[in-house]
Amino acid sequence: MGLATVYGIVWQHGGFIHVYSEPGQGSLFHVYLPVMEIAIAESTREFVNVGKSKNLQGSETILLAEDHDSIRELTRQSLTRLGYQVLAAADGSQALRLAELERPDLAVLDVVMPHMGGAATAAQLLQHIPGLPILFTSGFSENANNAVAQVPGSHYLQKPYGPTSLASTIREILDS
Repeated sequence: MGLATVYGIVWQHGGFIHVYSEPGQGSLFHVYLPVMEIAIAESTREFVNVGKSKNLQGSETILLAEDHDSIRELTRQSLTRLGYQVLAAADGSQALRLAELERPDLAVLDVVMPHMGGAATAAQLLQHIPGLPILFTSGFSENANNAVAQVPGSHYLQKPYGPTSLASTIREILDS
């Protein structure tokens, strides 16, 4: 994970990071998170109940563009287990090539990627596949607000997201 992703995760959980650095000496990172007040069992029960209360299964084709290998693979596995066919790309250029081979029903695009970001990828996808639903993901809402504004009708899911919130959001978009 990059520092920006770590910062986003810590900030979303109500924490902060203190960094001390000296040239030639290295850096020291202190991560501060609030004390957990909910029992883990309750949290786990809620996660399981959400998955059971909604039908999150699907058979549609999802185009996934995510430059972080671990996030891309975890997302791909989660969606595949739910029955989706996933076209996984490491950047926007690769996503466009995959979309030429097989028409996706939804594109899940990281906002910030090397070579071609999510908004530029969405614009090109929509030229070839008008009406394609777009779901942007990002660890930073400032970047996402800009991307969503550039692509009317697109949706946004804040990172980090869990498999259930991702599947639920995808199902809502595809069912609308």
